Amino acid sequence: MEHNIDINAIPKAPRYIYTAEYIFTNPYYTASVFLKTNEKANFHIQEFYEICIISRGEGYHVIEETVVKAKRGDVFIVPPGSRHAIIGGEGFDIHYIHLHPDFIRRYSPIMKSLPSFLSLFEIEPLMRINGTLYRHLYLEESALSEVLEILTPLLRRWQHDPITQISLESYLMVVFTIFCREYEKLQTTIGKNASNDKHFMDSISHVIENYNRKIAIDDLAHISGLSRTAYIKRFREVTGKSPKQFINKRRIAEAKKLLLSTDRSISKIAEDTGFYDAAHFIKAFTSEVGLSPSVYRAQNP
Repeated sequence: MEHNIDINAIPKAPRYIYTAEYIFTNPYYTASVFLKTNEKANFHIQEFYEICIISRGEGYHVIEETVVKAKRGDVFIVPPGSRHAIIGGEGFDIHYIHLHPDFIRRYSPIMKSLPSFLSLFEIEPLMRINGTLYRHLYLEESALSEVLEILTPLLRRWQHDPITQISLESYLMVVFTIFCREYEKLQTTIGKNASNDKHFMDSISHVIENYNRKIAIDDLAHISGLSRTAYIKRFREVTGKSPKQFINKRRIAEAKKLLLSTDRSISKIAEDTGFYDAAHFIKAFTSEVGLSPSVYRAQNP
């Protein structure tokens, strides 16, 4: 975490929210690969996954309130609905991959079988959003060259029919396989942690996928194969938060997306994100964000 960046000074991009319909303009268009040189991007939100591969220079990657120093070889995965920005400029180049929600829906069951896929695509971004110290993906020079060799011919290759769609998606699946391979190696080199403990990771995945339902700590402990006391201790060691705090952060992150992307009522959003009622939601949201849900929505039109 870097503390010398004034997040409040980063302005919003003119188009603050990018919808999937705006970016993906035909039925075969499920992914894109492009390069931006001397990159600097103001805060914005997207309705799809964005993958940033730093290919030259140094800068900063910002997601919500977390700032991370970024250099050549770093890879940052940004899930849908997350406010993010780039502080860079001259000499700071980024290869981007955008993935339509349909791409994730189609290939997620396959990709979940890859080592560390859940850690890399779901848990690591959430940890960064929560401000938890957690290792993002870094590609050594040989792996970065391997990835860029695949991506370079794909730059601005649009999909116009099923053949070009399947072709580009297949190349990207190879890239994601490399990501997971390298992330697995990275986690192994830094010793035993959450990523090496499949059952513990399964418990966090359960929170991510079922945040809007009632989640019992005892059930999470059972999934991980630990006692309740041991599980809570391990959870705090890994995430820096108690399970209850982590669940609330997850719910509030989803609530922020719904406040900005829908016109649903506060009561409906409270229900959709797993809070007991609107009063509990408003109290938790205000405590976490510093603004009530209504004020947060009004200030982020």
